[in-house]
Amino acid sequence: MPPAVPRAWLWALAWGLAGASAWGEGLRAPRAEAPPPRLEARAWVLVDAAGGWRLAEKAPDRPLPPASLAKLMTAYLAFRRLADEPGSAGRMVDIPAAAVAAGGARLYLRAGERVGMEDLLAGMLVASANDAARALAVHLGGGLEAFTAAMNRTAAELGMQATRYTGPAGLAPGARTTARDTARLCRALLAEFPARYALFGRRRFEFQGLTFYNRNDLLWAGAGVDGLKTGQLRSAGFHLAASARRGGRRLIAVVLGAPDAAARRRGALALLDYGFAHYRSHRLYRAGEAVVRVPVEGGSRRQVAAVPARPVDVTLPRGGLKMLAIHFKARSRLAAPVAAGAPLGRLTLLYRDTPLLEVPLVAGGAVPRGNLLHRLWHRLQAWLGPDGEAAPAARSK
Repeated sequence: MPPAVPRAWLWALAWGLAGASAWGEGLRAPRAEAPPPRLEARAWVLVDAAGGWRLAEKAPDRPLPPASLAKLMTAYLAFRRLADEPGSAGRMVDIPAAAVAAGGARLYLRAGERVGMEDLLAGMLVASANDAARALAVHLGGGLEAFTAAMNRTAAELGMQATRYTGPAGLAPGARTTARDTARLCRALLAEFPARYALFGRRRFEFQGLTFYNRNDLLWAGAGVDGLKTGQLRSAGFHLAASARRGGRRLIAVVLGAPDAAARRRGALALLDYGFAHYRSHRLYRAGEAVVRVPVEGGSRRQVAAVPARPVDVTLPRGGLKMLAIHFKARSRLAAPVAAGAPLGRLTLLYRDTPLLEVPLVAGGAVPRGNLLHRLWHRLQAWLGPDGEAAPAARSK
């Protein structure tokens, strides 16, 4: 539960603070007393999966070739197709010659053979198979170029502003991404396709008499890691996007440009251990939970709840909840009709008196104009006891 809110603070907040984008994406969490670990890597970031809070970072916006982390976007587009067309999961895919031509890690597909879409997905994510990634791209996008264009459009939709893909497998030169963008994509995969996430944690995959093992060796470390993906290119170094769940919380660590596989593994694990040890995540308000109730004149109801436009999640250093203040400013009165979702004000969190997060408050339901009976009843209620102005909503303990 959030700390008690002193009544003197409730109306003291001025308007005009910069708002955060949806789900708190890109917000920097307050610094913990213990410094974050030092990594052998060119860039890295640690984020809270639920709220997107960045807990630790180094050069999070430094562009680097994504290598096989590009397959995370290929998987995202494949999962989207499967969600839109559930029957396509069992489809057989005709393997094109463009897939067979892929070098590097592969399933040794043969042109013209037919392979199940689920096997191609598993091969791409467990074995990091480049031929599987290309086969999926041709099947889903109609060709490598068209699919790559879809990858870049989707990256823009997700707010991955510094990312550019040049192919579904991450082999073609000219591609770039950042640690921040990669973490954003990982969050989208977790949030939008939870039923598919288990693919990232599969340790082994058997295909046509061959056994392939996942290159993310943190899956065997007993540290709660259950995904996502490794990557490697001579020009980029060794990458790892790792997600771990411990005690009901999930963190995502992205390490780019480590000198070797051991360094990326150590770095990601050190980040995850640091985040779980020194930070705690808190849900202060659910989406739709009343923060304040605003009187409505001439409506079918006398009040409407002002609710957060999205869940209010915050990640703070351990013990930091007592240093958090919750402020809101909402309309004092409204006139019917009131549309559901109409803007009513702002809820702001301050940590050590410094603005941390601002979330819009909107009407939690519609209030149409009242009829004569409503108006008479409300006048009687007002005569018996005035409505007053907007006041904090009661919260269950």
